[in-house]
Parts: sequence; C-alpha cells; structure tokens
Amino acid sequence: TTRVSNKTNLIVSWTLSNNADQYVIELYTGKTIEEGATPVKTYTIDSKEVPYTISGLDGETDYVVRVKGIMSDKSREDSKWCSATFKTDAEQIFYAVVPEEIEATQVILRWPAGEYAQTIVLTPGDIIYNVTSEDITAGSATITGLSGETSYTAKLMNGNKTRGTITFTTPVDTGDAILIENSEGLINALTNLEGGETLALLDGTYLGADASLNFNITKTVSIVTARSGGKVTLNGHIRLKTGAGLSVTNIILDGTGGSGDQAIIFEDAGANGIINVEGCEIKNYVKGVFYMNKATLVDKMTFNNCLFHDITSSNDFFDCRSGVIKDFTLSNSTVYNSCASREFVRMDKNTNFPSITSTIVNITNNTIVGVSGSGRRLLYVRYTGNSINFTKNIVYGTGGVFNDNSDFTKPTFENNNYYNSPGLIAPADKSKYYDDSNTKYELDPQFTNAANGDFTVGNAELKDIGIGDPRWLK
Repeated sequence: TTRVSNKTNLIVSWTLSNNADQYVIELYTGKTIEEGATPVKTYTIDSKEVPYTISGLDGETDYVVRVKGIMSDKSREDSKWCSATFKTDAEQIFYAVVPEEIEATQVILRWPAGEYAQTIVLTPGDIIYNVTSEDITAGSATITGLSGETSYTAKLMNGNKTRGTITFTTPVDTGDAILIENSEGLINALTNLEGGETLALLDGTYLGADASLNFNITKTVSIVTARSGGKVTLNGHIRLKTGAGLSVTNIILDGTGGSGDQAIIFEDAGANGIINVEGCEIKNYVKGVFYMNKATLVDKMTFNNCLFHDITSSNDFFDCRSGVIKDFTLSNSTVYNSCASREFVRMDKNTNFPSITSTIVNITNNTIVGVSGSGRRLLYVRYTGNSINFTKNIVYGTGGVFNDNSDFTKPTFENNNYYNSPGLIAPADKSKYYDDSNTKYELDPQFTNAANGDFTVGNAELKDIGIGDPRWLK
C-alpha cells in the first residue's frame, strides 16, 4: 500500500515475508517502468523499518514504487518484485500571508528563501508575475495591480509544477466604500441605504441601536473591515427586512448584552437578497445563528471560513421554519461549545412557495464538536425535494442522529470522520439514515486542546485526506 503524506512524502508498506530479512525498494518516475530505466531512488532496509517513508519527492509527479524481499546472506533467491503506482500532491511552500501585507491593490507573498520558482499565477484576472532572482534570494515577491475586496488564489509555479498555493482576500478599496468610524455612523449609514453600498468599518466595537442592540437592514449592503487584518465587532443582532441582502466579511458578531435572539433574524415575508458570511467569528448568542419564521425566500445563503462558539441555542442553530433557502452552504468552518441540546440544521416543510420543489444543503470541510445531543438531529431537513451533501467533515462527540423524519432524503456522504458519535454511523433509536458509506472514518482527530478551542488535528491520516476545517490541518 502507498499513501502520500505532507504533499511530497510517500509512506509505503507491505506484508512481510517469513523468508526475507531485508527488502529492496526502487522508485521510478512515470506511470510505468520503461525497459532499461534507472530508478531515481533505491533503498535496502530491514523488516523493522516497514512501513518506510520516502521524503522529498517532486510535487504533482507520477511514480512507480516496487519492492522485493531478499536474504542478506544470499541463502535464498530474491523474491519477485511487487509494484504500485502513485502521484504526489502539489507542493505547498508558501507561508501564510501576513494580514498587514495585504492591501487593496497589492500583496506580499513569501516562501522559504532560496527555493526556486519561475512564475506566480493569480486568479481571478489571470495575473502572471515573473519571479526574479532577487525574489528567490529573498523568498518574497510583491504583486501589484490587484482589485479591492477580491478573493485571490496564487500559485507559485516551476514550469507546469505547482510549488505552492495560497488564498487571500484583499481589503476594500475605500475609494469606493463608505468609511465608518463609530456606532452612530454605522446606524446612520444603515438607515439611509440606497442598496449596493459597501461599508468599511475602522477597528472597534459597534453597538446596535436601542437597548436590544439591533442593526436594522432594509437594502443590500456589504460590511467589511477598512484595514486588512482589522478587528471589528458588531455587538448585537442583524435584522433583515424584505428585500435586504447581506455580505459580512472578516467581522466578529457578538450577542453579548443583546436581546437574547439569534445573530441574524429575517423579519418579514417576501424575497430577500443573497446572504454571504465570510471569515467571521460568531459568538455569545442565546438562540442560534439565524432564524427564519416568516414566508421568506432566499436564493443562496453561505457561511464560509467561520468560527461559531458559545451559542447556547435555546432555539435551533441554523433555523428555517416558514421560509425557504434554495441553496445553503456551510464550509471550512468550526462549531464548538454550541447547540448541545437542539437541532443543528433545521429546514421545515411548508407550502409557502409551492413552485419551489427542491433545496440544496452543502456541509463541507467543517469541524463540528459536541452539537445535537441525545434525541436531537444534526440535519433536520424536511423541505420537499431536499438534496444534502455531507462531505469531509469531522464530527466529534455528538450523541444525536442525522434525522428521524420520513421527509428526509438520504444525504450523499463522502470522506467524513466520526469520533464518539455512534448514532451517525450505525442504526440508532428513531434514526432514519446513517453514514453507511465505504469512505467514512472513525479516527481520533487528536485535537491539540479542544477544551480551549484549539482543534489542530494531530492525526496524520486525516490531515493527508483533508478532512475537517482546513484551518486546523496545517
């Protein structure tokens, strides 16, 4: 068996032979061993060294590895060769981007000094930067000509081989945004929205209006930090009126001292705009993340790269009752110390929108800890025609089941890891479905310090496969 570890290392193992005390390993480039080919690496090892790790291979490269058993004293003939093929992953030598080095129109990208590359390719925009010898010596390059408030993917390339991939989001170009300095300025800007504005908030805590700490939104608006890596807190509850759409990026949403309601409440019946919550920390709410108890329609709602914690959920966590969300996504996020005694994702069956016959729920690459205890449901989705994709999630310490309702459509399960969550992987009381796929795992993720919110994964296999919130897999 072969397993690629840490992008460019190979862990190879095999069944030991009683008639061999050593093994020869040969490694070749390509998908087959051509006649007369010379191996790029050769090793002779003892039985106790199996499984064996071969390090420092080229990224994005096809290899053939073969093994034979031998007797060191030549008392027996060598065994036949046994071979396997594999392909290494793309390298990742980029360092994390320093927030202070991301500007609206440029960024500094860094990698180990002296490591060779030819170009840096950024998308969107198909920007190609030619790496200089000075860049290689310094291990850094300054890329200009970017656009504000844009998510970029940068690839460090050596020919057609990827040496590193990194994503970052440029801050708002405040030349096109309304700069907000304090709570009064924010409340006034929200009150006078025409629709489509971007509000760029300077660092600080912004209190909602009145004693309940409400941010009332009637039009479509984007709320972002004015400075890259800025620390901005909205203290209160976002209340969306009919027609309002919302994008919130890199903001802390804090319910401390508020009305005790959810972070986001849909106030009215009717159609709302797209909801996108990106890179946010959401904490200290009593009733959950959002609440939709009106005949409200949302085409798309996304929570990506978020941290949710200390949300007690006296209501359900993601809670849609009388409305419809046609496309709901939770991705690359972590939930902990929350929703222990309620449903995690709830979408009720209703007849308020008879023309809508299907909804999509995507739950991908999340770390979900301790939600929906005994008698509760992780995916309480009953809207007609629901389609659920549950992929590459770590679910840890969950005592409930996925669903116990006949309107629930069995999700597509793929490469999830369940630890101490028995009702999700085997028949349980009232359980409608469980993950019976052949791609599930039941490994201890070996969190660094779960009690203090550090869910860095220590299990090498989960890291290699890429299961869970990516922030914890480095």
